[in-house]
Amino acid sequence: EEDGTISPKGYPYLALGRGTRSLALMDIHNNMNSVWEFDRDQLEQLKGGVVMKLADKKSNVGAMKMEQKEQYFEEWRYITNKVNSVREHTVQVKYIDDNYLAIYEEGVDEEKALVLDVSFWQMTPYT
Repeated sequence: EEDGTISPKGYPYLALGRGTRSLALMDIHNNMNSVWEFDRDQLEQLKGGVVMKLADKKSNVGAMKMEQKEQYFEEWRYITNKVNSVREHTVQVKYIDDNYLAIYEEGVDEEKALVLDVSFWQMTPYT
């Protein structure tokens, strides 16, 4: 976004931020101190297909996989994330089809990449 945040399409009042332990959607009006901010030049490059680390520029923490093994819910594959200051383990994301963020991993085809999803596409803010 123009303000250095990442919001879901159609939900400009929500932005990525940190919940108690993990990445969450935050209501920017009630939890602005928990909303993550990203370098604006990197966000523009992300929109153009360049890979970016998912890390807050203010607090110097990033999103990481809690475990390497994928979990399953019905037909959906997923991993659980956590937020930590160990920057070398921060996940990288890529903006796909002008629609969603996928976790980028070297050698993994975009079709098989895990997408950044917050609670099964239900756009409700962390409280």
